[in-house]
Parts: sequence; C-alpha cells; structure tokens
Amino acid sequence: TFCSGGNLQAVRDHLVRPGGGAALCAFMQDTLTRLEAHGALVIAVVDGAALGGGAELLTVADLVVAEPLAQIGFVQARLGVSPGFGGGTRLVRRVGGARAIELLTAGAVSAEEARRFGLVDVVTTDPLHYARQWAAARVHLPAAALRGVTRLVRGAVTMSFDASLAAEREVFGELWGGPDHLAALVSRPR
Repeated sequence: TFCSGGNLQAVRDHLVRPGGGAALCAFMQDTLTRLEAHGALVIAVVDGAALGGGAELLTVADLVVAEPLAQIGFVQARLGVSPGFGGGTRLVRRVGGARAIELLTAGAVSAEEARRFGLVDVVTTDPLHYARQWAAARVHLPAAALRGVTRLVRGAVTMSFDASLAAEREVFGELWGGPDHLAALVSRPR
C-alpha cells in the first residue's frame, strides 16, 4: 500500500478533542506545502492503494507512477468530510474543476482511470524501476538548475501569469552566469 490514509482509531481520537480536526488539517497542509516548496523533484510511486490522505499526497508530486492494479481514491466524502491536507486545492490545479469533482466523489479509481484524469502520469508494471530510470536520466543536471526549473513550473501552476513571468525572470537571473552555467559553457565545443 502506498498510503491507505488515516488510521481510523487516530481519526476517532481527534474527533473527541476540540479543534482536533483543524489541528490535523493545519499540520498536514503545512507539511505538504513545505514538501512542495522544498525545490526537489517529488516522485510518487504507487504500488497498491493511495486512499484519503494518501491520494492527497499524490497531488504534491511532480511525477506519479503507478502499477496497473493500484487504486487511488479520495474517499473523504464517503467518510462525511472533504480533503483537508491541501489535496483538494492541489487536485483542482492539477486536473481542473470538473475532473476534480468527479475524482473527489467517485471513491477509488484504477490507476488507468487516474491517468486519464491527469492525476497519474504513467502506469507501468514496474513503477519503481520506471521512476528510478526517469530520475537517473536527470541526475546529470545541475542541482540549482533543476531546483530552478521545479520552482518556475510550480509557480506557473500556482501564480498569476504576470507573477509567474516575474518568478521565471528571477530564476533565470539567479542561474545566468552562475557556476553551473559557466561550467556548461566552458565544456561545450565552439
């Protein structure tokens, strides 16, 4: 199982504490936002089920690779709640409003259905191997440039068009003439 969501006993314990749900929501939103802001590429490999909070984790990933038998489910509505870890908002950004409503109310869907919706990027019988190969093909890239690309892509999804252009200028300006850029120019034949 990738992540089958919250432990139901822990969920029940939060129900009896005033503000327990709000505290859990704030903690998880902060955690996923910090993961997203870190700058590293986030790859999710789904082997089994990604349910509830587990499905919300996928919305932070830059690449989601799943095995064909994987089940992905925003099951929160069936439990009488909505996503609360930021997964609802991120899902809308990733797949659009109409598709998000469909996924948020469908229960669990197959990996292939989630791929058609745009939540899963690749379905393969060996998702871990695929993810490792994908990452290995990018390991030669300078870390600062990779963080910059990640930052500008995530900004383009979350910011207004003008703010995204400004962020792109900022990233480009930080990298232009930097040590990695200079090294790449020196190593290229004229």
